[in-house]
Amino acid sequence: MTESETMLAREYLSAHQGTAIRIRHASGYLRVSGKDHVDLLHRLTTNDLRPLKPGQGQLNIFTNDKGRVIDRVALLKFADEIHLVTSPGNGAKLTKWLDDYIFIEDVAVKDASEDVSILSAWGAKTPARLSATFNTEVAGLAAWHFQEIEWQGHRLIVQRSEELSPIGYNIIAPAAAEQALQQALCSAASPLKPCLLSDQTYDTLRIESGWQAFGKDFDEQVNPHEAGLVSLVSFTKGCFIGQEVIARLDTYEKVKKRLLGLVVEGATPAQPGAAIVLGNEEIGHVTSTAYSVAIAKHAGFCHVKTRFAIAGTEVMVAVEGTMLAAKLAALPLASGTDDSSPAHRDNLTQI
Repeated sequence: MTESETMLAREYLSAHQGTAIRIRHASGYLRVSGKDHVDLLHRLTTNDLRPLKPGQGQLNIFTNDKGRVIDRVALLKFADEIHLVTSPGNGAKLTKWLDDYIFIEDVAVKDASEDVSILSAWGAKTPARLSATFNTEVAGLAAWHFQEIEWQGHRLIVQRSEELSPIGYNIIAPAAAEQALQQALCSAASPLKPCLLSDQTYDTLRIESGWQAFGKDFDEQVNPHEAGLVSLVSFTKGCFIGQEVIARLDTYEKVKKRLLGLVVEGATPAQPGAAIVLGNEEIGHVTSTAYSVAIAKHAGFCHVKTRFAIAGTEVMVAVEGTMLAAKLAALPLASGTDDSSPAHRDNLTQI
C-alpha cells in the first residue's frame, strides 16, 4: 500500500469499527422562528414537516419554481423554532432565498453559521463514546431526531444521522466548544484508527452509502428525480414551490436522467465530468469518484439518460484519451452498519 492508501484504510476502519469525526466548517446553520415559521417552511419544502414534534427531525429539500433543487437540509424541530443544517457553502444563499418569500408572515431567519460548530461522528463505538462523554444515552435516537444536552457549560445538540452507512451523529455546539469537543471525542484514538476523516475517506464513505454532495452530484440544474432525492418529496402534502413541475415529471415519466452508481474495472479511476459511453452514444457523465474499500474497486456516481439507467449495464468511461470499462450500479454501493457483507468483512480484515 502507498502512504495515501494506508491512511485511507485506517480512517475507513475507524469510521466503521471505532469513532471517526469530521468538522463541517462550511455547512450553514439557520434558525427560523416566528409564529408563522412552520407554515412558511411547509410551503417551501418538499417533505411534510407538519407532523414533527420537538426533538424530531428529517431530511428535506427546497426547490425553485422550476422544480430544481435549491438545497437538501437536515431539519430540527424545536418548540418555537426550526433549525436547518445546509449543504457546505449554502448558508447565506438559503437565508436570502427564505427572506425573499417572507412578506407579511411573522417569520425571522437568522444565519447562525458563524456561531456554531458542527461535528459529525461515525463508527460502531460512537454511541458509547458519546454517551460516556456527555453522560447521557444517545443510542436510542431515531433517524434525524435529536436531544439537547449540557456539557462543560455549553448547550449541545446531538442528532442521529443516516448520512453514511456506519452509525453516525451530528453534534451541534457553540463555536467556542469545538476544540474541547474534538479532544474529548478523539481522546482514545490510535495511529491505527485515527479520529479525523480526510476528504478522501469521507468521499469513499459517502459514495458507498449513496449520499449525494451538493455541487457535485446535484445542484440547481437538476430536479429531485434526477438527483436521486425523490424519496424526500411528499406527493400528498399539498402545494409547495415547484410541486406542479415535480408531480408532472413523475406522472408523465418525463425525467431525462437518473443518478446511479458507477463501478470501474481496472486500476485507473474515472474522473468527475468524464463522459459515459454505450456503443457509439454518449449517455451521461461522471459526477463523483472515490476508491471503494467495500468492493475494492474505483467507484462513483454518474448521471445517465433515463432510458439507459439500468443497474448492471456495461459501459465505457472516457478518461484522458482512453476508455475504461465500467458498470452502472444501484445505490447504495454498500450498506449496513454491521459490516455483514462477506466481501466487505474480508476487505476490513485485510486493513
